[in-house]
Amino acid sequence: MSKTPGIPETLSFQLGGFGDRQSLELGENGEVLITSGNAGISWFYPGEKKTTKSETPDAEKWASFLACVEELEVWSWEPQYFHTDMCDGIQWEVKLALGDKAVHSHGTNKTPEGFDEFKAAVKELLS
Repeated sequence: MSKTPGIPETLSFQLGGFGDRQSLELGENGEVLITSGNAGISWFYPGEKKTTKSETPDAEKWASFLACVEELEVWSWEPQYFHTDMCDGIQWEVKLALGDKAVHSHGTNKTPEGFDEFKAAVKELLS
């Protein structure tokens, strides 16, 4: 998507549970589109039912977010994380690419180390 220096080429994040999900997609020129589900649960962004909003983080926020990605070693997350002994819970997916680095990771009821900090970094990016 983006070819702007300091902004990922790809950023997609989805998080939610049965019946509700929030997602974000990187648009053009660093614009981030956030879509909330039917229940409007704030999984990583202040939620409202069935809405799509956009935020355009500045260069400082992008730099802080990417520094957090490096610190959390998001680039080395496994492709999938599953805990199958639960009937209800969360599902998530992260796609991120910048230069020669890329990660595509997803899971159900299990997350990698640093996932909560990653969510906090996404929230800060969008604030």
